[in-house]
Amino acid sequence: MKITKFVLTSALVLTASSCSQNKEPVATSTKEVCFDGGSVTLGSTEHYPEEQPLRSVKVAPFCLDAYEVSVSRYERFVQATGYKTVAETGPNPSDYPGQPPEYFQPGSAVFVFPARSSLGRWSFKPLANWRDPQGTSTSLIDAEDHPVTHIAFEDAQRYASWLDRRLPTEAEWEFAAKHGGNVVDLSIDERTGKRNVSANIWDGEFPIFNTKLDGYAGTSPIGSYVPDVNGVYDLLGNVWEWTADTYDKKGASTIEKHVIKGGSHLCASNFCARFRPEARQPQEHGLGTSHIGFRTARDKHQ
Repeated sequence: MKITKFVLTSALVLTASSCSQNKEPVATSTKEVCFDGGSVTLGSTEHYPEEQPLRSVKVAPFCLDAYEVSVSRYERFVQATGYKTVAETGPNPSDYPGQPPEYFQPGSAVFVFPARSSLGRWSFKPLANWRDPQGTSTSLIDAEDHPVTHIAFEDAQRYASWLDRRLPTEAEWEFAAKHGGNVVDLSIDERTGKRNVSANIWDGEFPIFNTKLDGYAGTSPIGSYVPDVNGVYDLLGNVWEWTADTYDKKGASTIEKHVIKGGSHLCASNFCARFRPEARQPQEHGLGTSHIGFRTARDKHQ
């Protein structure tokens, strides 16, 4: 399988080696990794029910962002288009029939980290959005190189379309993660007593305490850890990532859901443990949170 790495600048496509002397900062990098495609077995029979059954699919050639979309990159999109996210405007009432009026106020879901007197918990914050991840009016300081969060499915799609790109399919995402050899190393170095850090996850017992062995309680700047063998960063941990696929497990809810992949900084060994390529989870398409972001993809032209 051939893999080609590119850096995109304006309308030009240049090889990564040819532009090394003008290296783009990670926070604004549009570097991508291209795959020739092939066969991949999706899912697992060893973990959660929603990962079953195993299914073999063929993936056409595609290219995937090397990094999750950062706050800085999303800000460029907003400045160019004037776009407002769902968290800034409130959900569309047609997407949630029967909900009370207060359901449609602007805001987003924020994970409140544990304190001495309380466990970690989810809370709806009226001021929370991509500009202000914690809903405190000060929480975006020094966060431009972090993955953008509080992004609903439509918000991610609109950004991708602006670049003439799209969201990756679940199969493409899992293909890239598996072919990159992505595994979260949970072993502890006997000399230092610290985890051999390969991703940003929850270290400790969720939601009681986080030892922050990886250096972060919340999101980490994109590219903080070593890339996989193909040069893709943060496919596991940090933030969940939207895919283009509708979640196919039917339940009582009529609300449309899409597949998210990769786990996040809130995934712990005792809870969730979905920092694996096979893991998948449904997410309401009209709701962003403080632990979901995305990256974009495109067809690889022959």
